[in-house]
This record gives sequence, structure tokens and C-alpha cells, in this order.
Amino acid sequence: MMLLIDAGNTRVKWALADAAATPGQWRSHGAVLHAQLDEAAAEWAAAGATRALVSNVAGPQLAARIADLLPSGVEVEWFASTCERAGLRNGYREPGRLGCDRFAAAIGARALAPGQDLIVATCGTATTVDAITADGRFVGGMILPGLALMASSLASN
Repeated sequence: MMLLIDAGNTRVKWALADAAATPGQWRSHGAVLHAQLDEAAAEWAAAGATRALVSNVAGPQLAARIADLLPSGVEVEWFASTCERAGLRNGYREPGRLGCDRFAAAIGARALAPGQDLIVATCGTATTVDAITADGRFVGGMILPGLALMASSLASN
């Protein structure tokens, strides 16, 4: 059983998948605010995961907290942006500067639509818009305020 964790700036999203699961076919999944992380950890412990893949953009304190809450004996990989992974080439001069959440989203989008030029937009605390070429190159993109921040900014100004 694999535990997948995406630790964002506001929430931690997670899913449990069998090794042979079809992408998106989760045994269970959820999302919690950082302050509610203990609730998710109780489900992780009961699930019997043997491996965990963790994407974290929320900083070292949350990473340490997640590490403490993972069930003992779980093999953990901290996902990071690299020069190339899963057929996607990172176009950044310094590949590690690309947020690992954006790199993971690009890998996922490419897996769902191989061989196509893609625009990947995510809307959370921040809004990101990224481009991927049909031959698998992450070109880059932009980070914007999230929808809530944009709406409150417009309302107050």
C-alpha cells in the first residue's frame, strides 16, 4: 500500500493506493488543514502503508511534523523537482527551484495526456499556470494569488 501526501500552504491532501491501482482509484483519500494533521495520521496508521511519497511546499516545520506522524517502518521518499522524472524534463536552469507540487502536477498531466502540448492550472492558496510541450519539456509558467486572495483584493480595492 502506498501513501501519497501533498502538503500545501494551507492543507495537506493525501491518498492511499494499492500498488496496482489505476491512477485516481484510491482506497481512501482526504484533505485536512495543517492543524488537523493528527486526524489524517490516524487513518494512515490504520491503513498499513509500506511506502510513502511526500510532496511538501509548506516548509521544514511541516515536513518534520509529517515525518513524526508517519507510521513506523514506512519507507519515505520526499518528492523533489529534478532535471528529469517520469518522462518530463524540467526546463528550469536550477531544477530544484521549481516547486515540487508544480512538477508533480505536470507529471500527472502528462501521464493523462501523453504527447500533447499542455497547460496545467491549479487553484489553491496560490494559482499556478504552467506549460508542458508535447515532447515532455516543462517550459515554466507563473504563480499568482489564489482565488480567495484575488477576490478579497478586488473587493477591498
